[in-house]
Amino acid sequence: MAHLNEIVEFLDDTLAISSIPADKSNNGLQIQGGDSVTTVIGAVDGCLQTYEAAAERDADLIFVHHGESWGDSLKRLTGHTAERLRVLFRRDISLYAAHLPLDAHRELGHNARIANTLGLRKQSTFAEYAGTEIGIRGEVDAISVTDLAALVDEQLSTQSVVYNFGSREIHSVGVISGAGAGAIPECHRLGIDCLITGEFGHTDYHVIRELGDVAVIAAGHYKTEVPGVIAVLDLLKKQFDVTCEFVDFPTGL
Repeated sequence: MAHLNEIVEFLDDTLAISSIPADKSNNGLQIQGGDSVTTVIGAVDGCLQTYEAAAERDADLIFVHHGESWGDSLKRLTGHTAERLRVLFRRDISLYAAHLPLDAHRELGHNARIANTLGLRKQSTFAEYAGTEIGIRGEVDAISVTDLAALVDEQLSTQSVVYNFGSREIHSVGVISGAGAGAIPECHRLGIDCLITGEFGHTDYHVIRELGDVAVIAAGHYKTEVPGVIAVLDLLKKQFDVTCEFVDFPTGL
């Protein structure tokens, strides 16, 4: 068992939770429940499905990538928002969210974890967003886009969609979890052969096609934002006397 304040302080410090003030997410402890924590549930999304799973497991704390509080939201706690929060307050469950700080973290972050899993060498950051470079770029031994996508699918348990209008082998890779299409022109400028991201919009297709030299592997917004959550849970389990479990609710997006 651990004290909620201990875990919150640890996460705040470890994730540098206030280091990206321009993040739209109000990162950190968003909902305060009981003082004691014995069970922590991790998930990508703060939603009714996650909260009900936490209640079923008698969890005391939920750690998510996408929380409830964004900008000046939660002005009215009605409708589906009320239904969600009622589950937490009834069971004294706390909610902690880490959005961009988890994307960008060089050890625990989604991008770092994916880059390490794929064996990227000479890693560095790129793709500034909200005042911080959140992407990870690096080098790989020559590989085809098809083979790289197969490796991504294997490591992330996903089914990627590949967009490739060039024919050259991949030597350099950029990784941006979630929606990273805005970095495609930067990849072109930096000579990055392939961008691995979660998803992109309709009009981004034309950018990929017109630039021609940046392949894109869209591995799914959800699937690319699982690794960091699991990494944080593993760390909490080592650091504190708590039980940790990841609940997997894929959106298919």
